[in-house]
Amino acid sequence: ENIGYIIPTPVIKHFLNDIEQSGKYLGFCSLGIHWQTIENKGMISALKLPKAAAAAVADSSSSSLPSKSRRGDDSSGRSNGILIRKVEPLTDTAKVLKSGDVLLKFDDHNIASDGTVVFRGGERVLFNYLVTSKYVGDSAEVTFVRSGKMKKAHIKLGRPKSLVRTHMFDRLPSYYIYGGLVFTALSYPYLENEFGKKWDKKAPIKLCDYAFFGIPKKESEQVVILNQVLISDVNIGYESFTNIKVLKVDDTEILNLSHLVTVVTEAAVAASSKFITVHLEQDHLIIIDINQAKEKHDEILRQNNIPSDISDDLKKHVQTG
Repeated sequence: ENIGYIIPTPVIKHFLNDIEQSGKYLGFCSLGIHWQTIENKGMISALKLPKAAAAAVADSSSSSLPSKSRRGDDSSGRSNGILIRKVEPLTDTAKVLKSGDVLLKFDDHNIASDGTVVFRGGERVLFNYLVTSKYVGDSAEVTFVRSGKMKKAHIKLGRPKSLVRTHMFDRLPSYYIYGGLVFTALSYPYLENEFGKKWDKKAPIKLCDYAFFGIPKKESEQVVILNQVLISDVNIGYESFTNIKVLKVDDTEILNLSHLVTVVTEAAVAASSKFITVHLEQDHLIIIDINQAKEKHDEILRQNNIPSDISDDLKKHVQTG
């Protein structure tokens, strides 16, 4: 189809060096922070930046033309810095930096108020270039300001951690069906399959928010969603609940899809209750009669031509009592 691709040389070198060093491809590093520029004088004062850093930002905001101080040139000896809005909790960075800190330097490179560093001569690039040039497990020195005091620390860099999977190569989707309720984990391939290639304009806003901005707070955390309801007597009245996040099953908060399987199957074999309650976002509630769910189980699968109520990868999490 006359389609061509251009891969930058640094990307290829990073890939080959990664294989050589670790025996497998680990990918690019992430510092695990979300930041914004510092170009407002009021913000500078409130953040109690050291005089050198504050002067650099003030100089840059007072001029409409590019200059060495406006570009945050390293030769000026002044580092403007960027404001850290959020730190991803599962990163090593969270042990050092926190929201409200001002990041001035990454290794020996001054960071300008627009988040750039000197690249070649007078050229500048976002400081993320320095982060992605390193390898998973590498250490970096950061210089930052907290409450007006300059600090330095070392951070171990790791792979980016996503709440929603962007790729699912060579693996089938995971799912679980109980009482006609179809549960799965949110992913980019799921969104594209459900809403098309322009899913970012068609999918529910809440799901797009998880996909673009979701940050995992616990290891192996997923966004578990109720995909659809396979109509049956056991779930009458719930058929409109589709593509909505599962928050809890009974009184247990759901961490991921495998956890949901464990919690539901444990409740189904326990003698302490006759019902399973599923709490969804937007304060929606689903209550399933356990005995009726057992009675209708085979019928639901047969009517919908579904060979199994659970994907193979989740079967080990089923509790049989």
